[in-house]
Amino acid sequence: MKSLLDNEDLNEKIFFPVTYEMENSYPVRVDDTCTLHCKYICYPGVKRAVVIFYGNGECAESYAESELVEEITRAGSWNCFIAEYRGYGMSTGRLNIVNVLSDAGKVMEAVAQEGNGKIVVFGRSLGGFSAIQSISCCPGVSGVILESAYSCLSDFIAKRWPLTNNEKQGLDDFFNYPEKVKDYHNPVLLIHGLRDTLVPFRHCTALHQLFEGRSERVIMFSARGGHNNVFQMNSESYLGHVRRFLRFVG
Repeated sequence: MKSLLDNEDLNEKIFFPVTYEMENSYPVRVDDTCTLHCKYICYPGVKRAVVIFYGNGECAESYAESELVEEITRAGSWNCFIAEYRGYGMSTGRLNIVNVLSDAGKVMEAVAQEGNGKIVVFGRSLGGFSAIQSISCCPGVSGVILESAYSCLSDFIAKRWPLTNNEKQGLDDFFNYPEKVKDYHNPVLLIHGLRDTLVPFRHCTALHQLFEGRSERVIMFSARGGHNNVFQMNSESYLGHVRRFLRFVG
């Protein structure tokens, strides 16, 4: 299955990298060919962080100035680490889904090395896969927030690349959700627009069923709007859910 995911034509169709120059980036060196230029907003003495894995076609710089990050870091309560993907921003390295997933572990190592003892991961859309990967490789994650996330890898790929039934099964075996989260028992916040046509709401329902009974607290916020306006249409309640979730975790 890695050979399929390494196909250059496929990766050109499923990723929409945004390139730009960013001041005060936080470099995470993956290997000799790849450095991720992330964004780290931190405060003296604060030892807990939210790690953001953003959605396709987005970028770290725009998140750094967002209301969401402002809420997370309000009064210096949490640090915020915004991960960049290969080929996005100033980051180098070969962009494909296998590398994006494996890079999540390097990002989490960097955040932990900064002394953050408590870490919450946030994944939106594409970033949901990296957030789930973080649970798998870093079992000490204290909380997970997923917005508009997929519940299977095959649906993400199939949006822009034709797949056989065998390939769909192979992809979901490769990124096996139940296996990834089997040892995770901490709180989860799921946010999803009821009118999301890109990632239909059934994915949120599937994720809720996956975590329910495994995690100590699972919250599902069924929001107005669709895939790309769920925050704008629900900003007050959205931020309220995030605020209460971080207070509960923290």
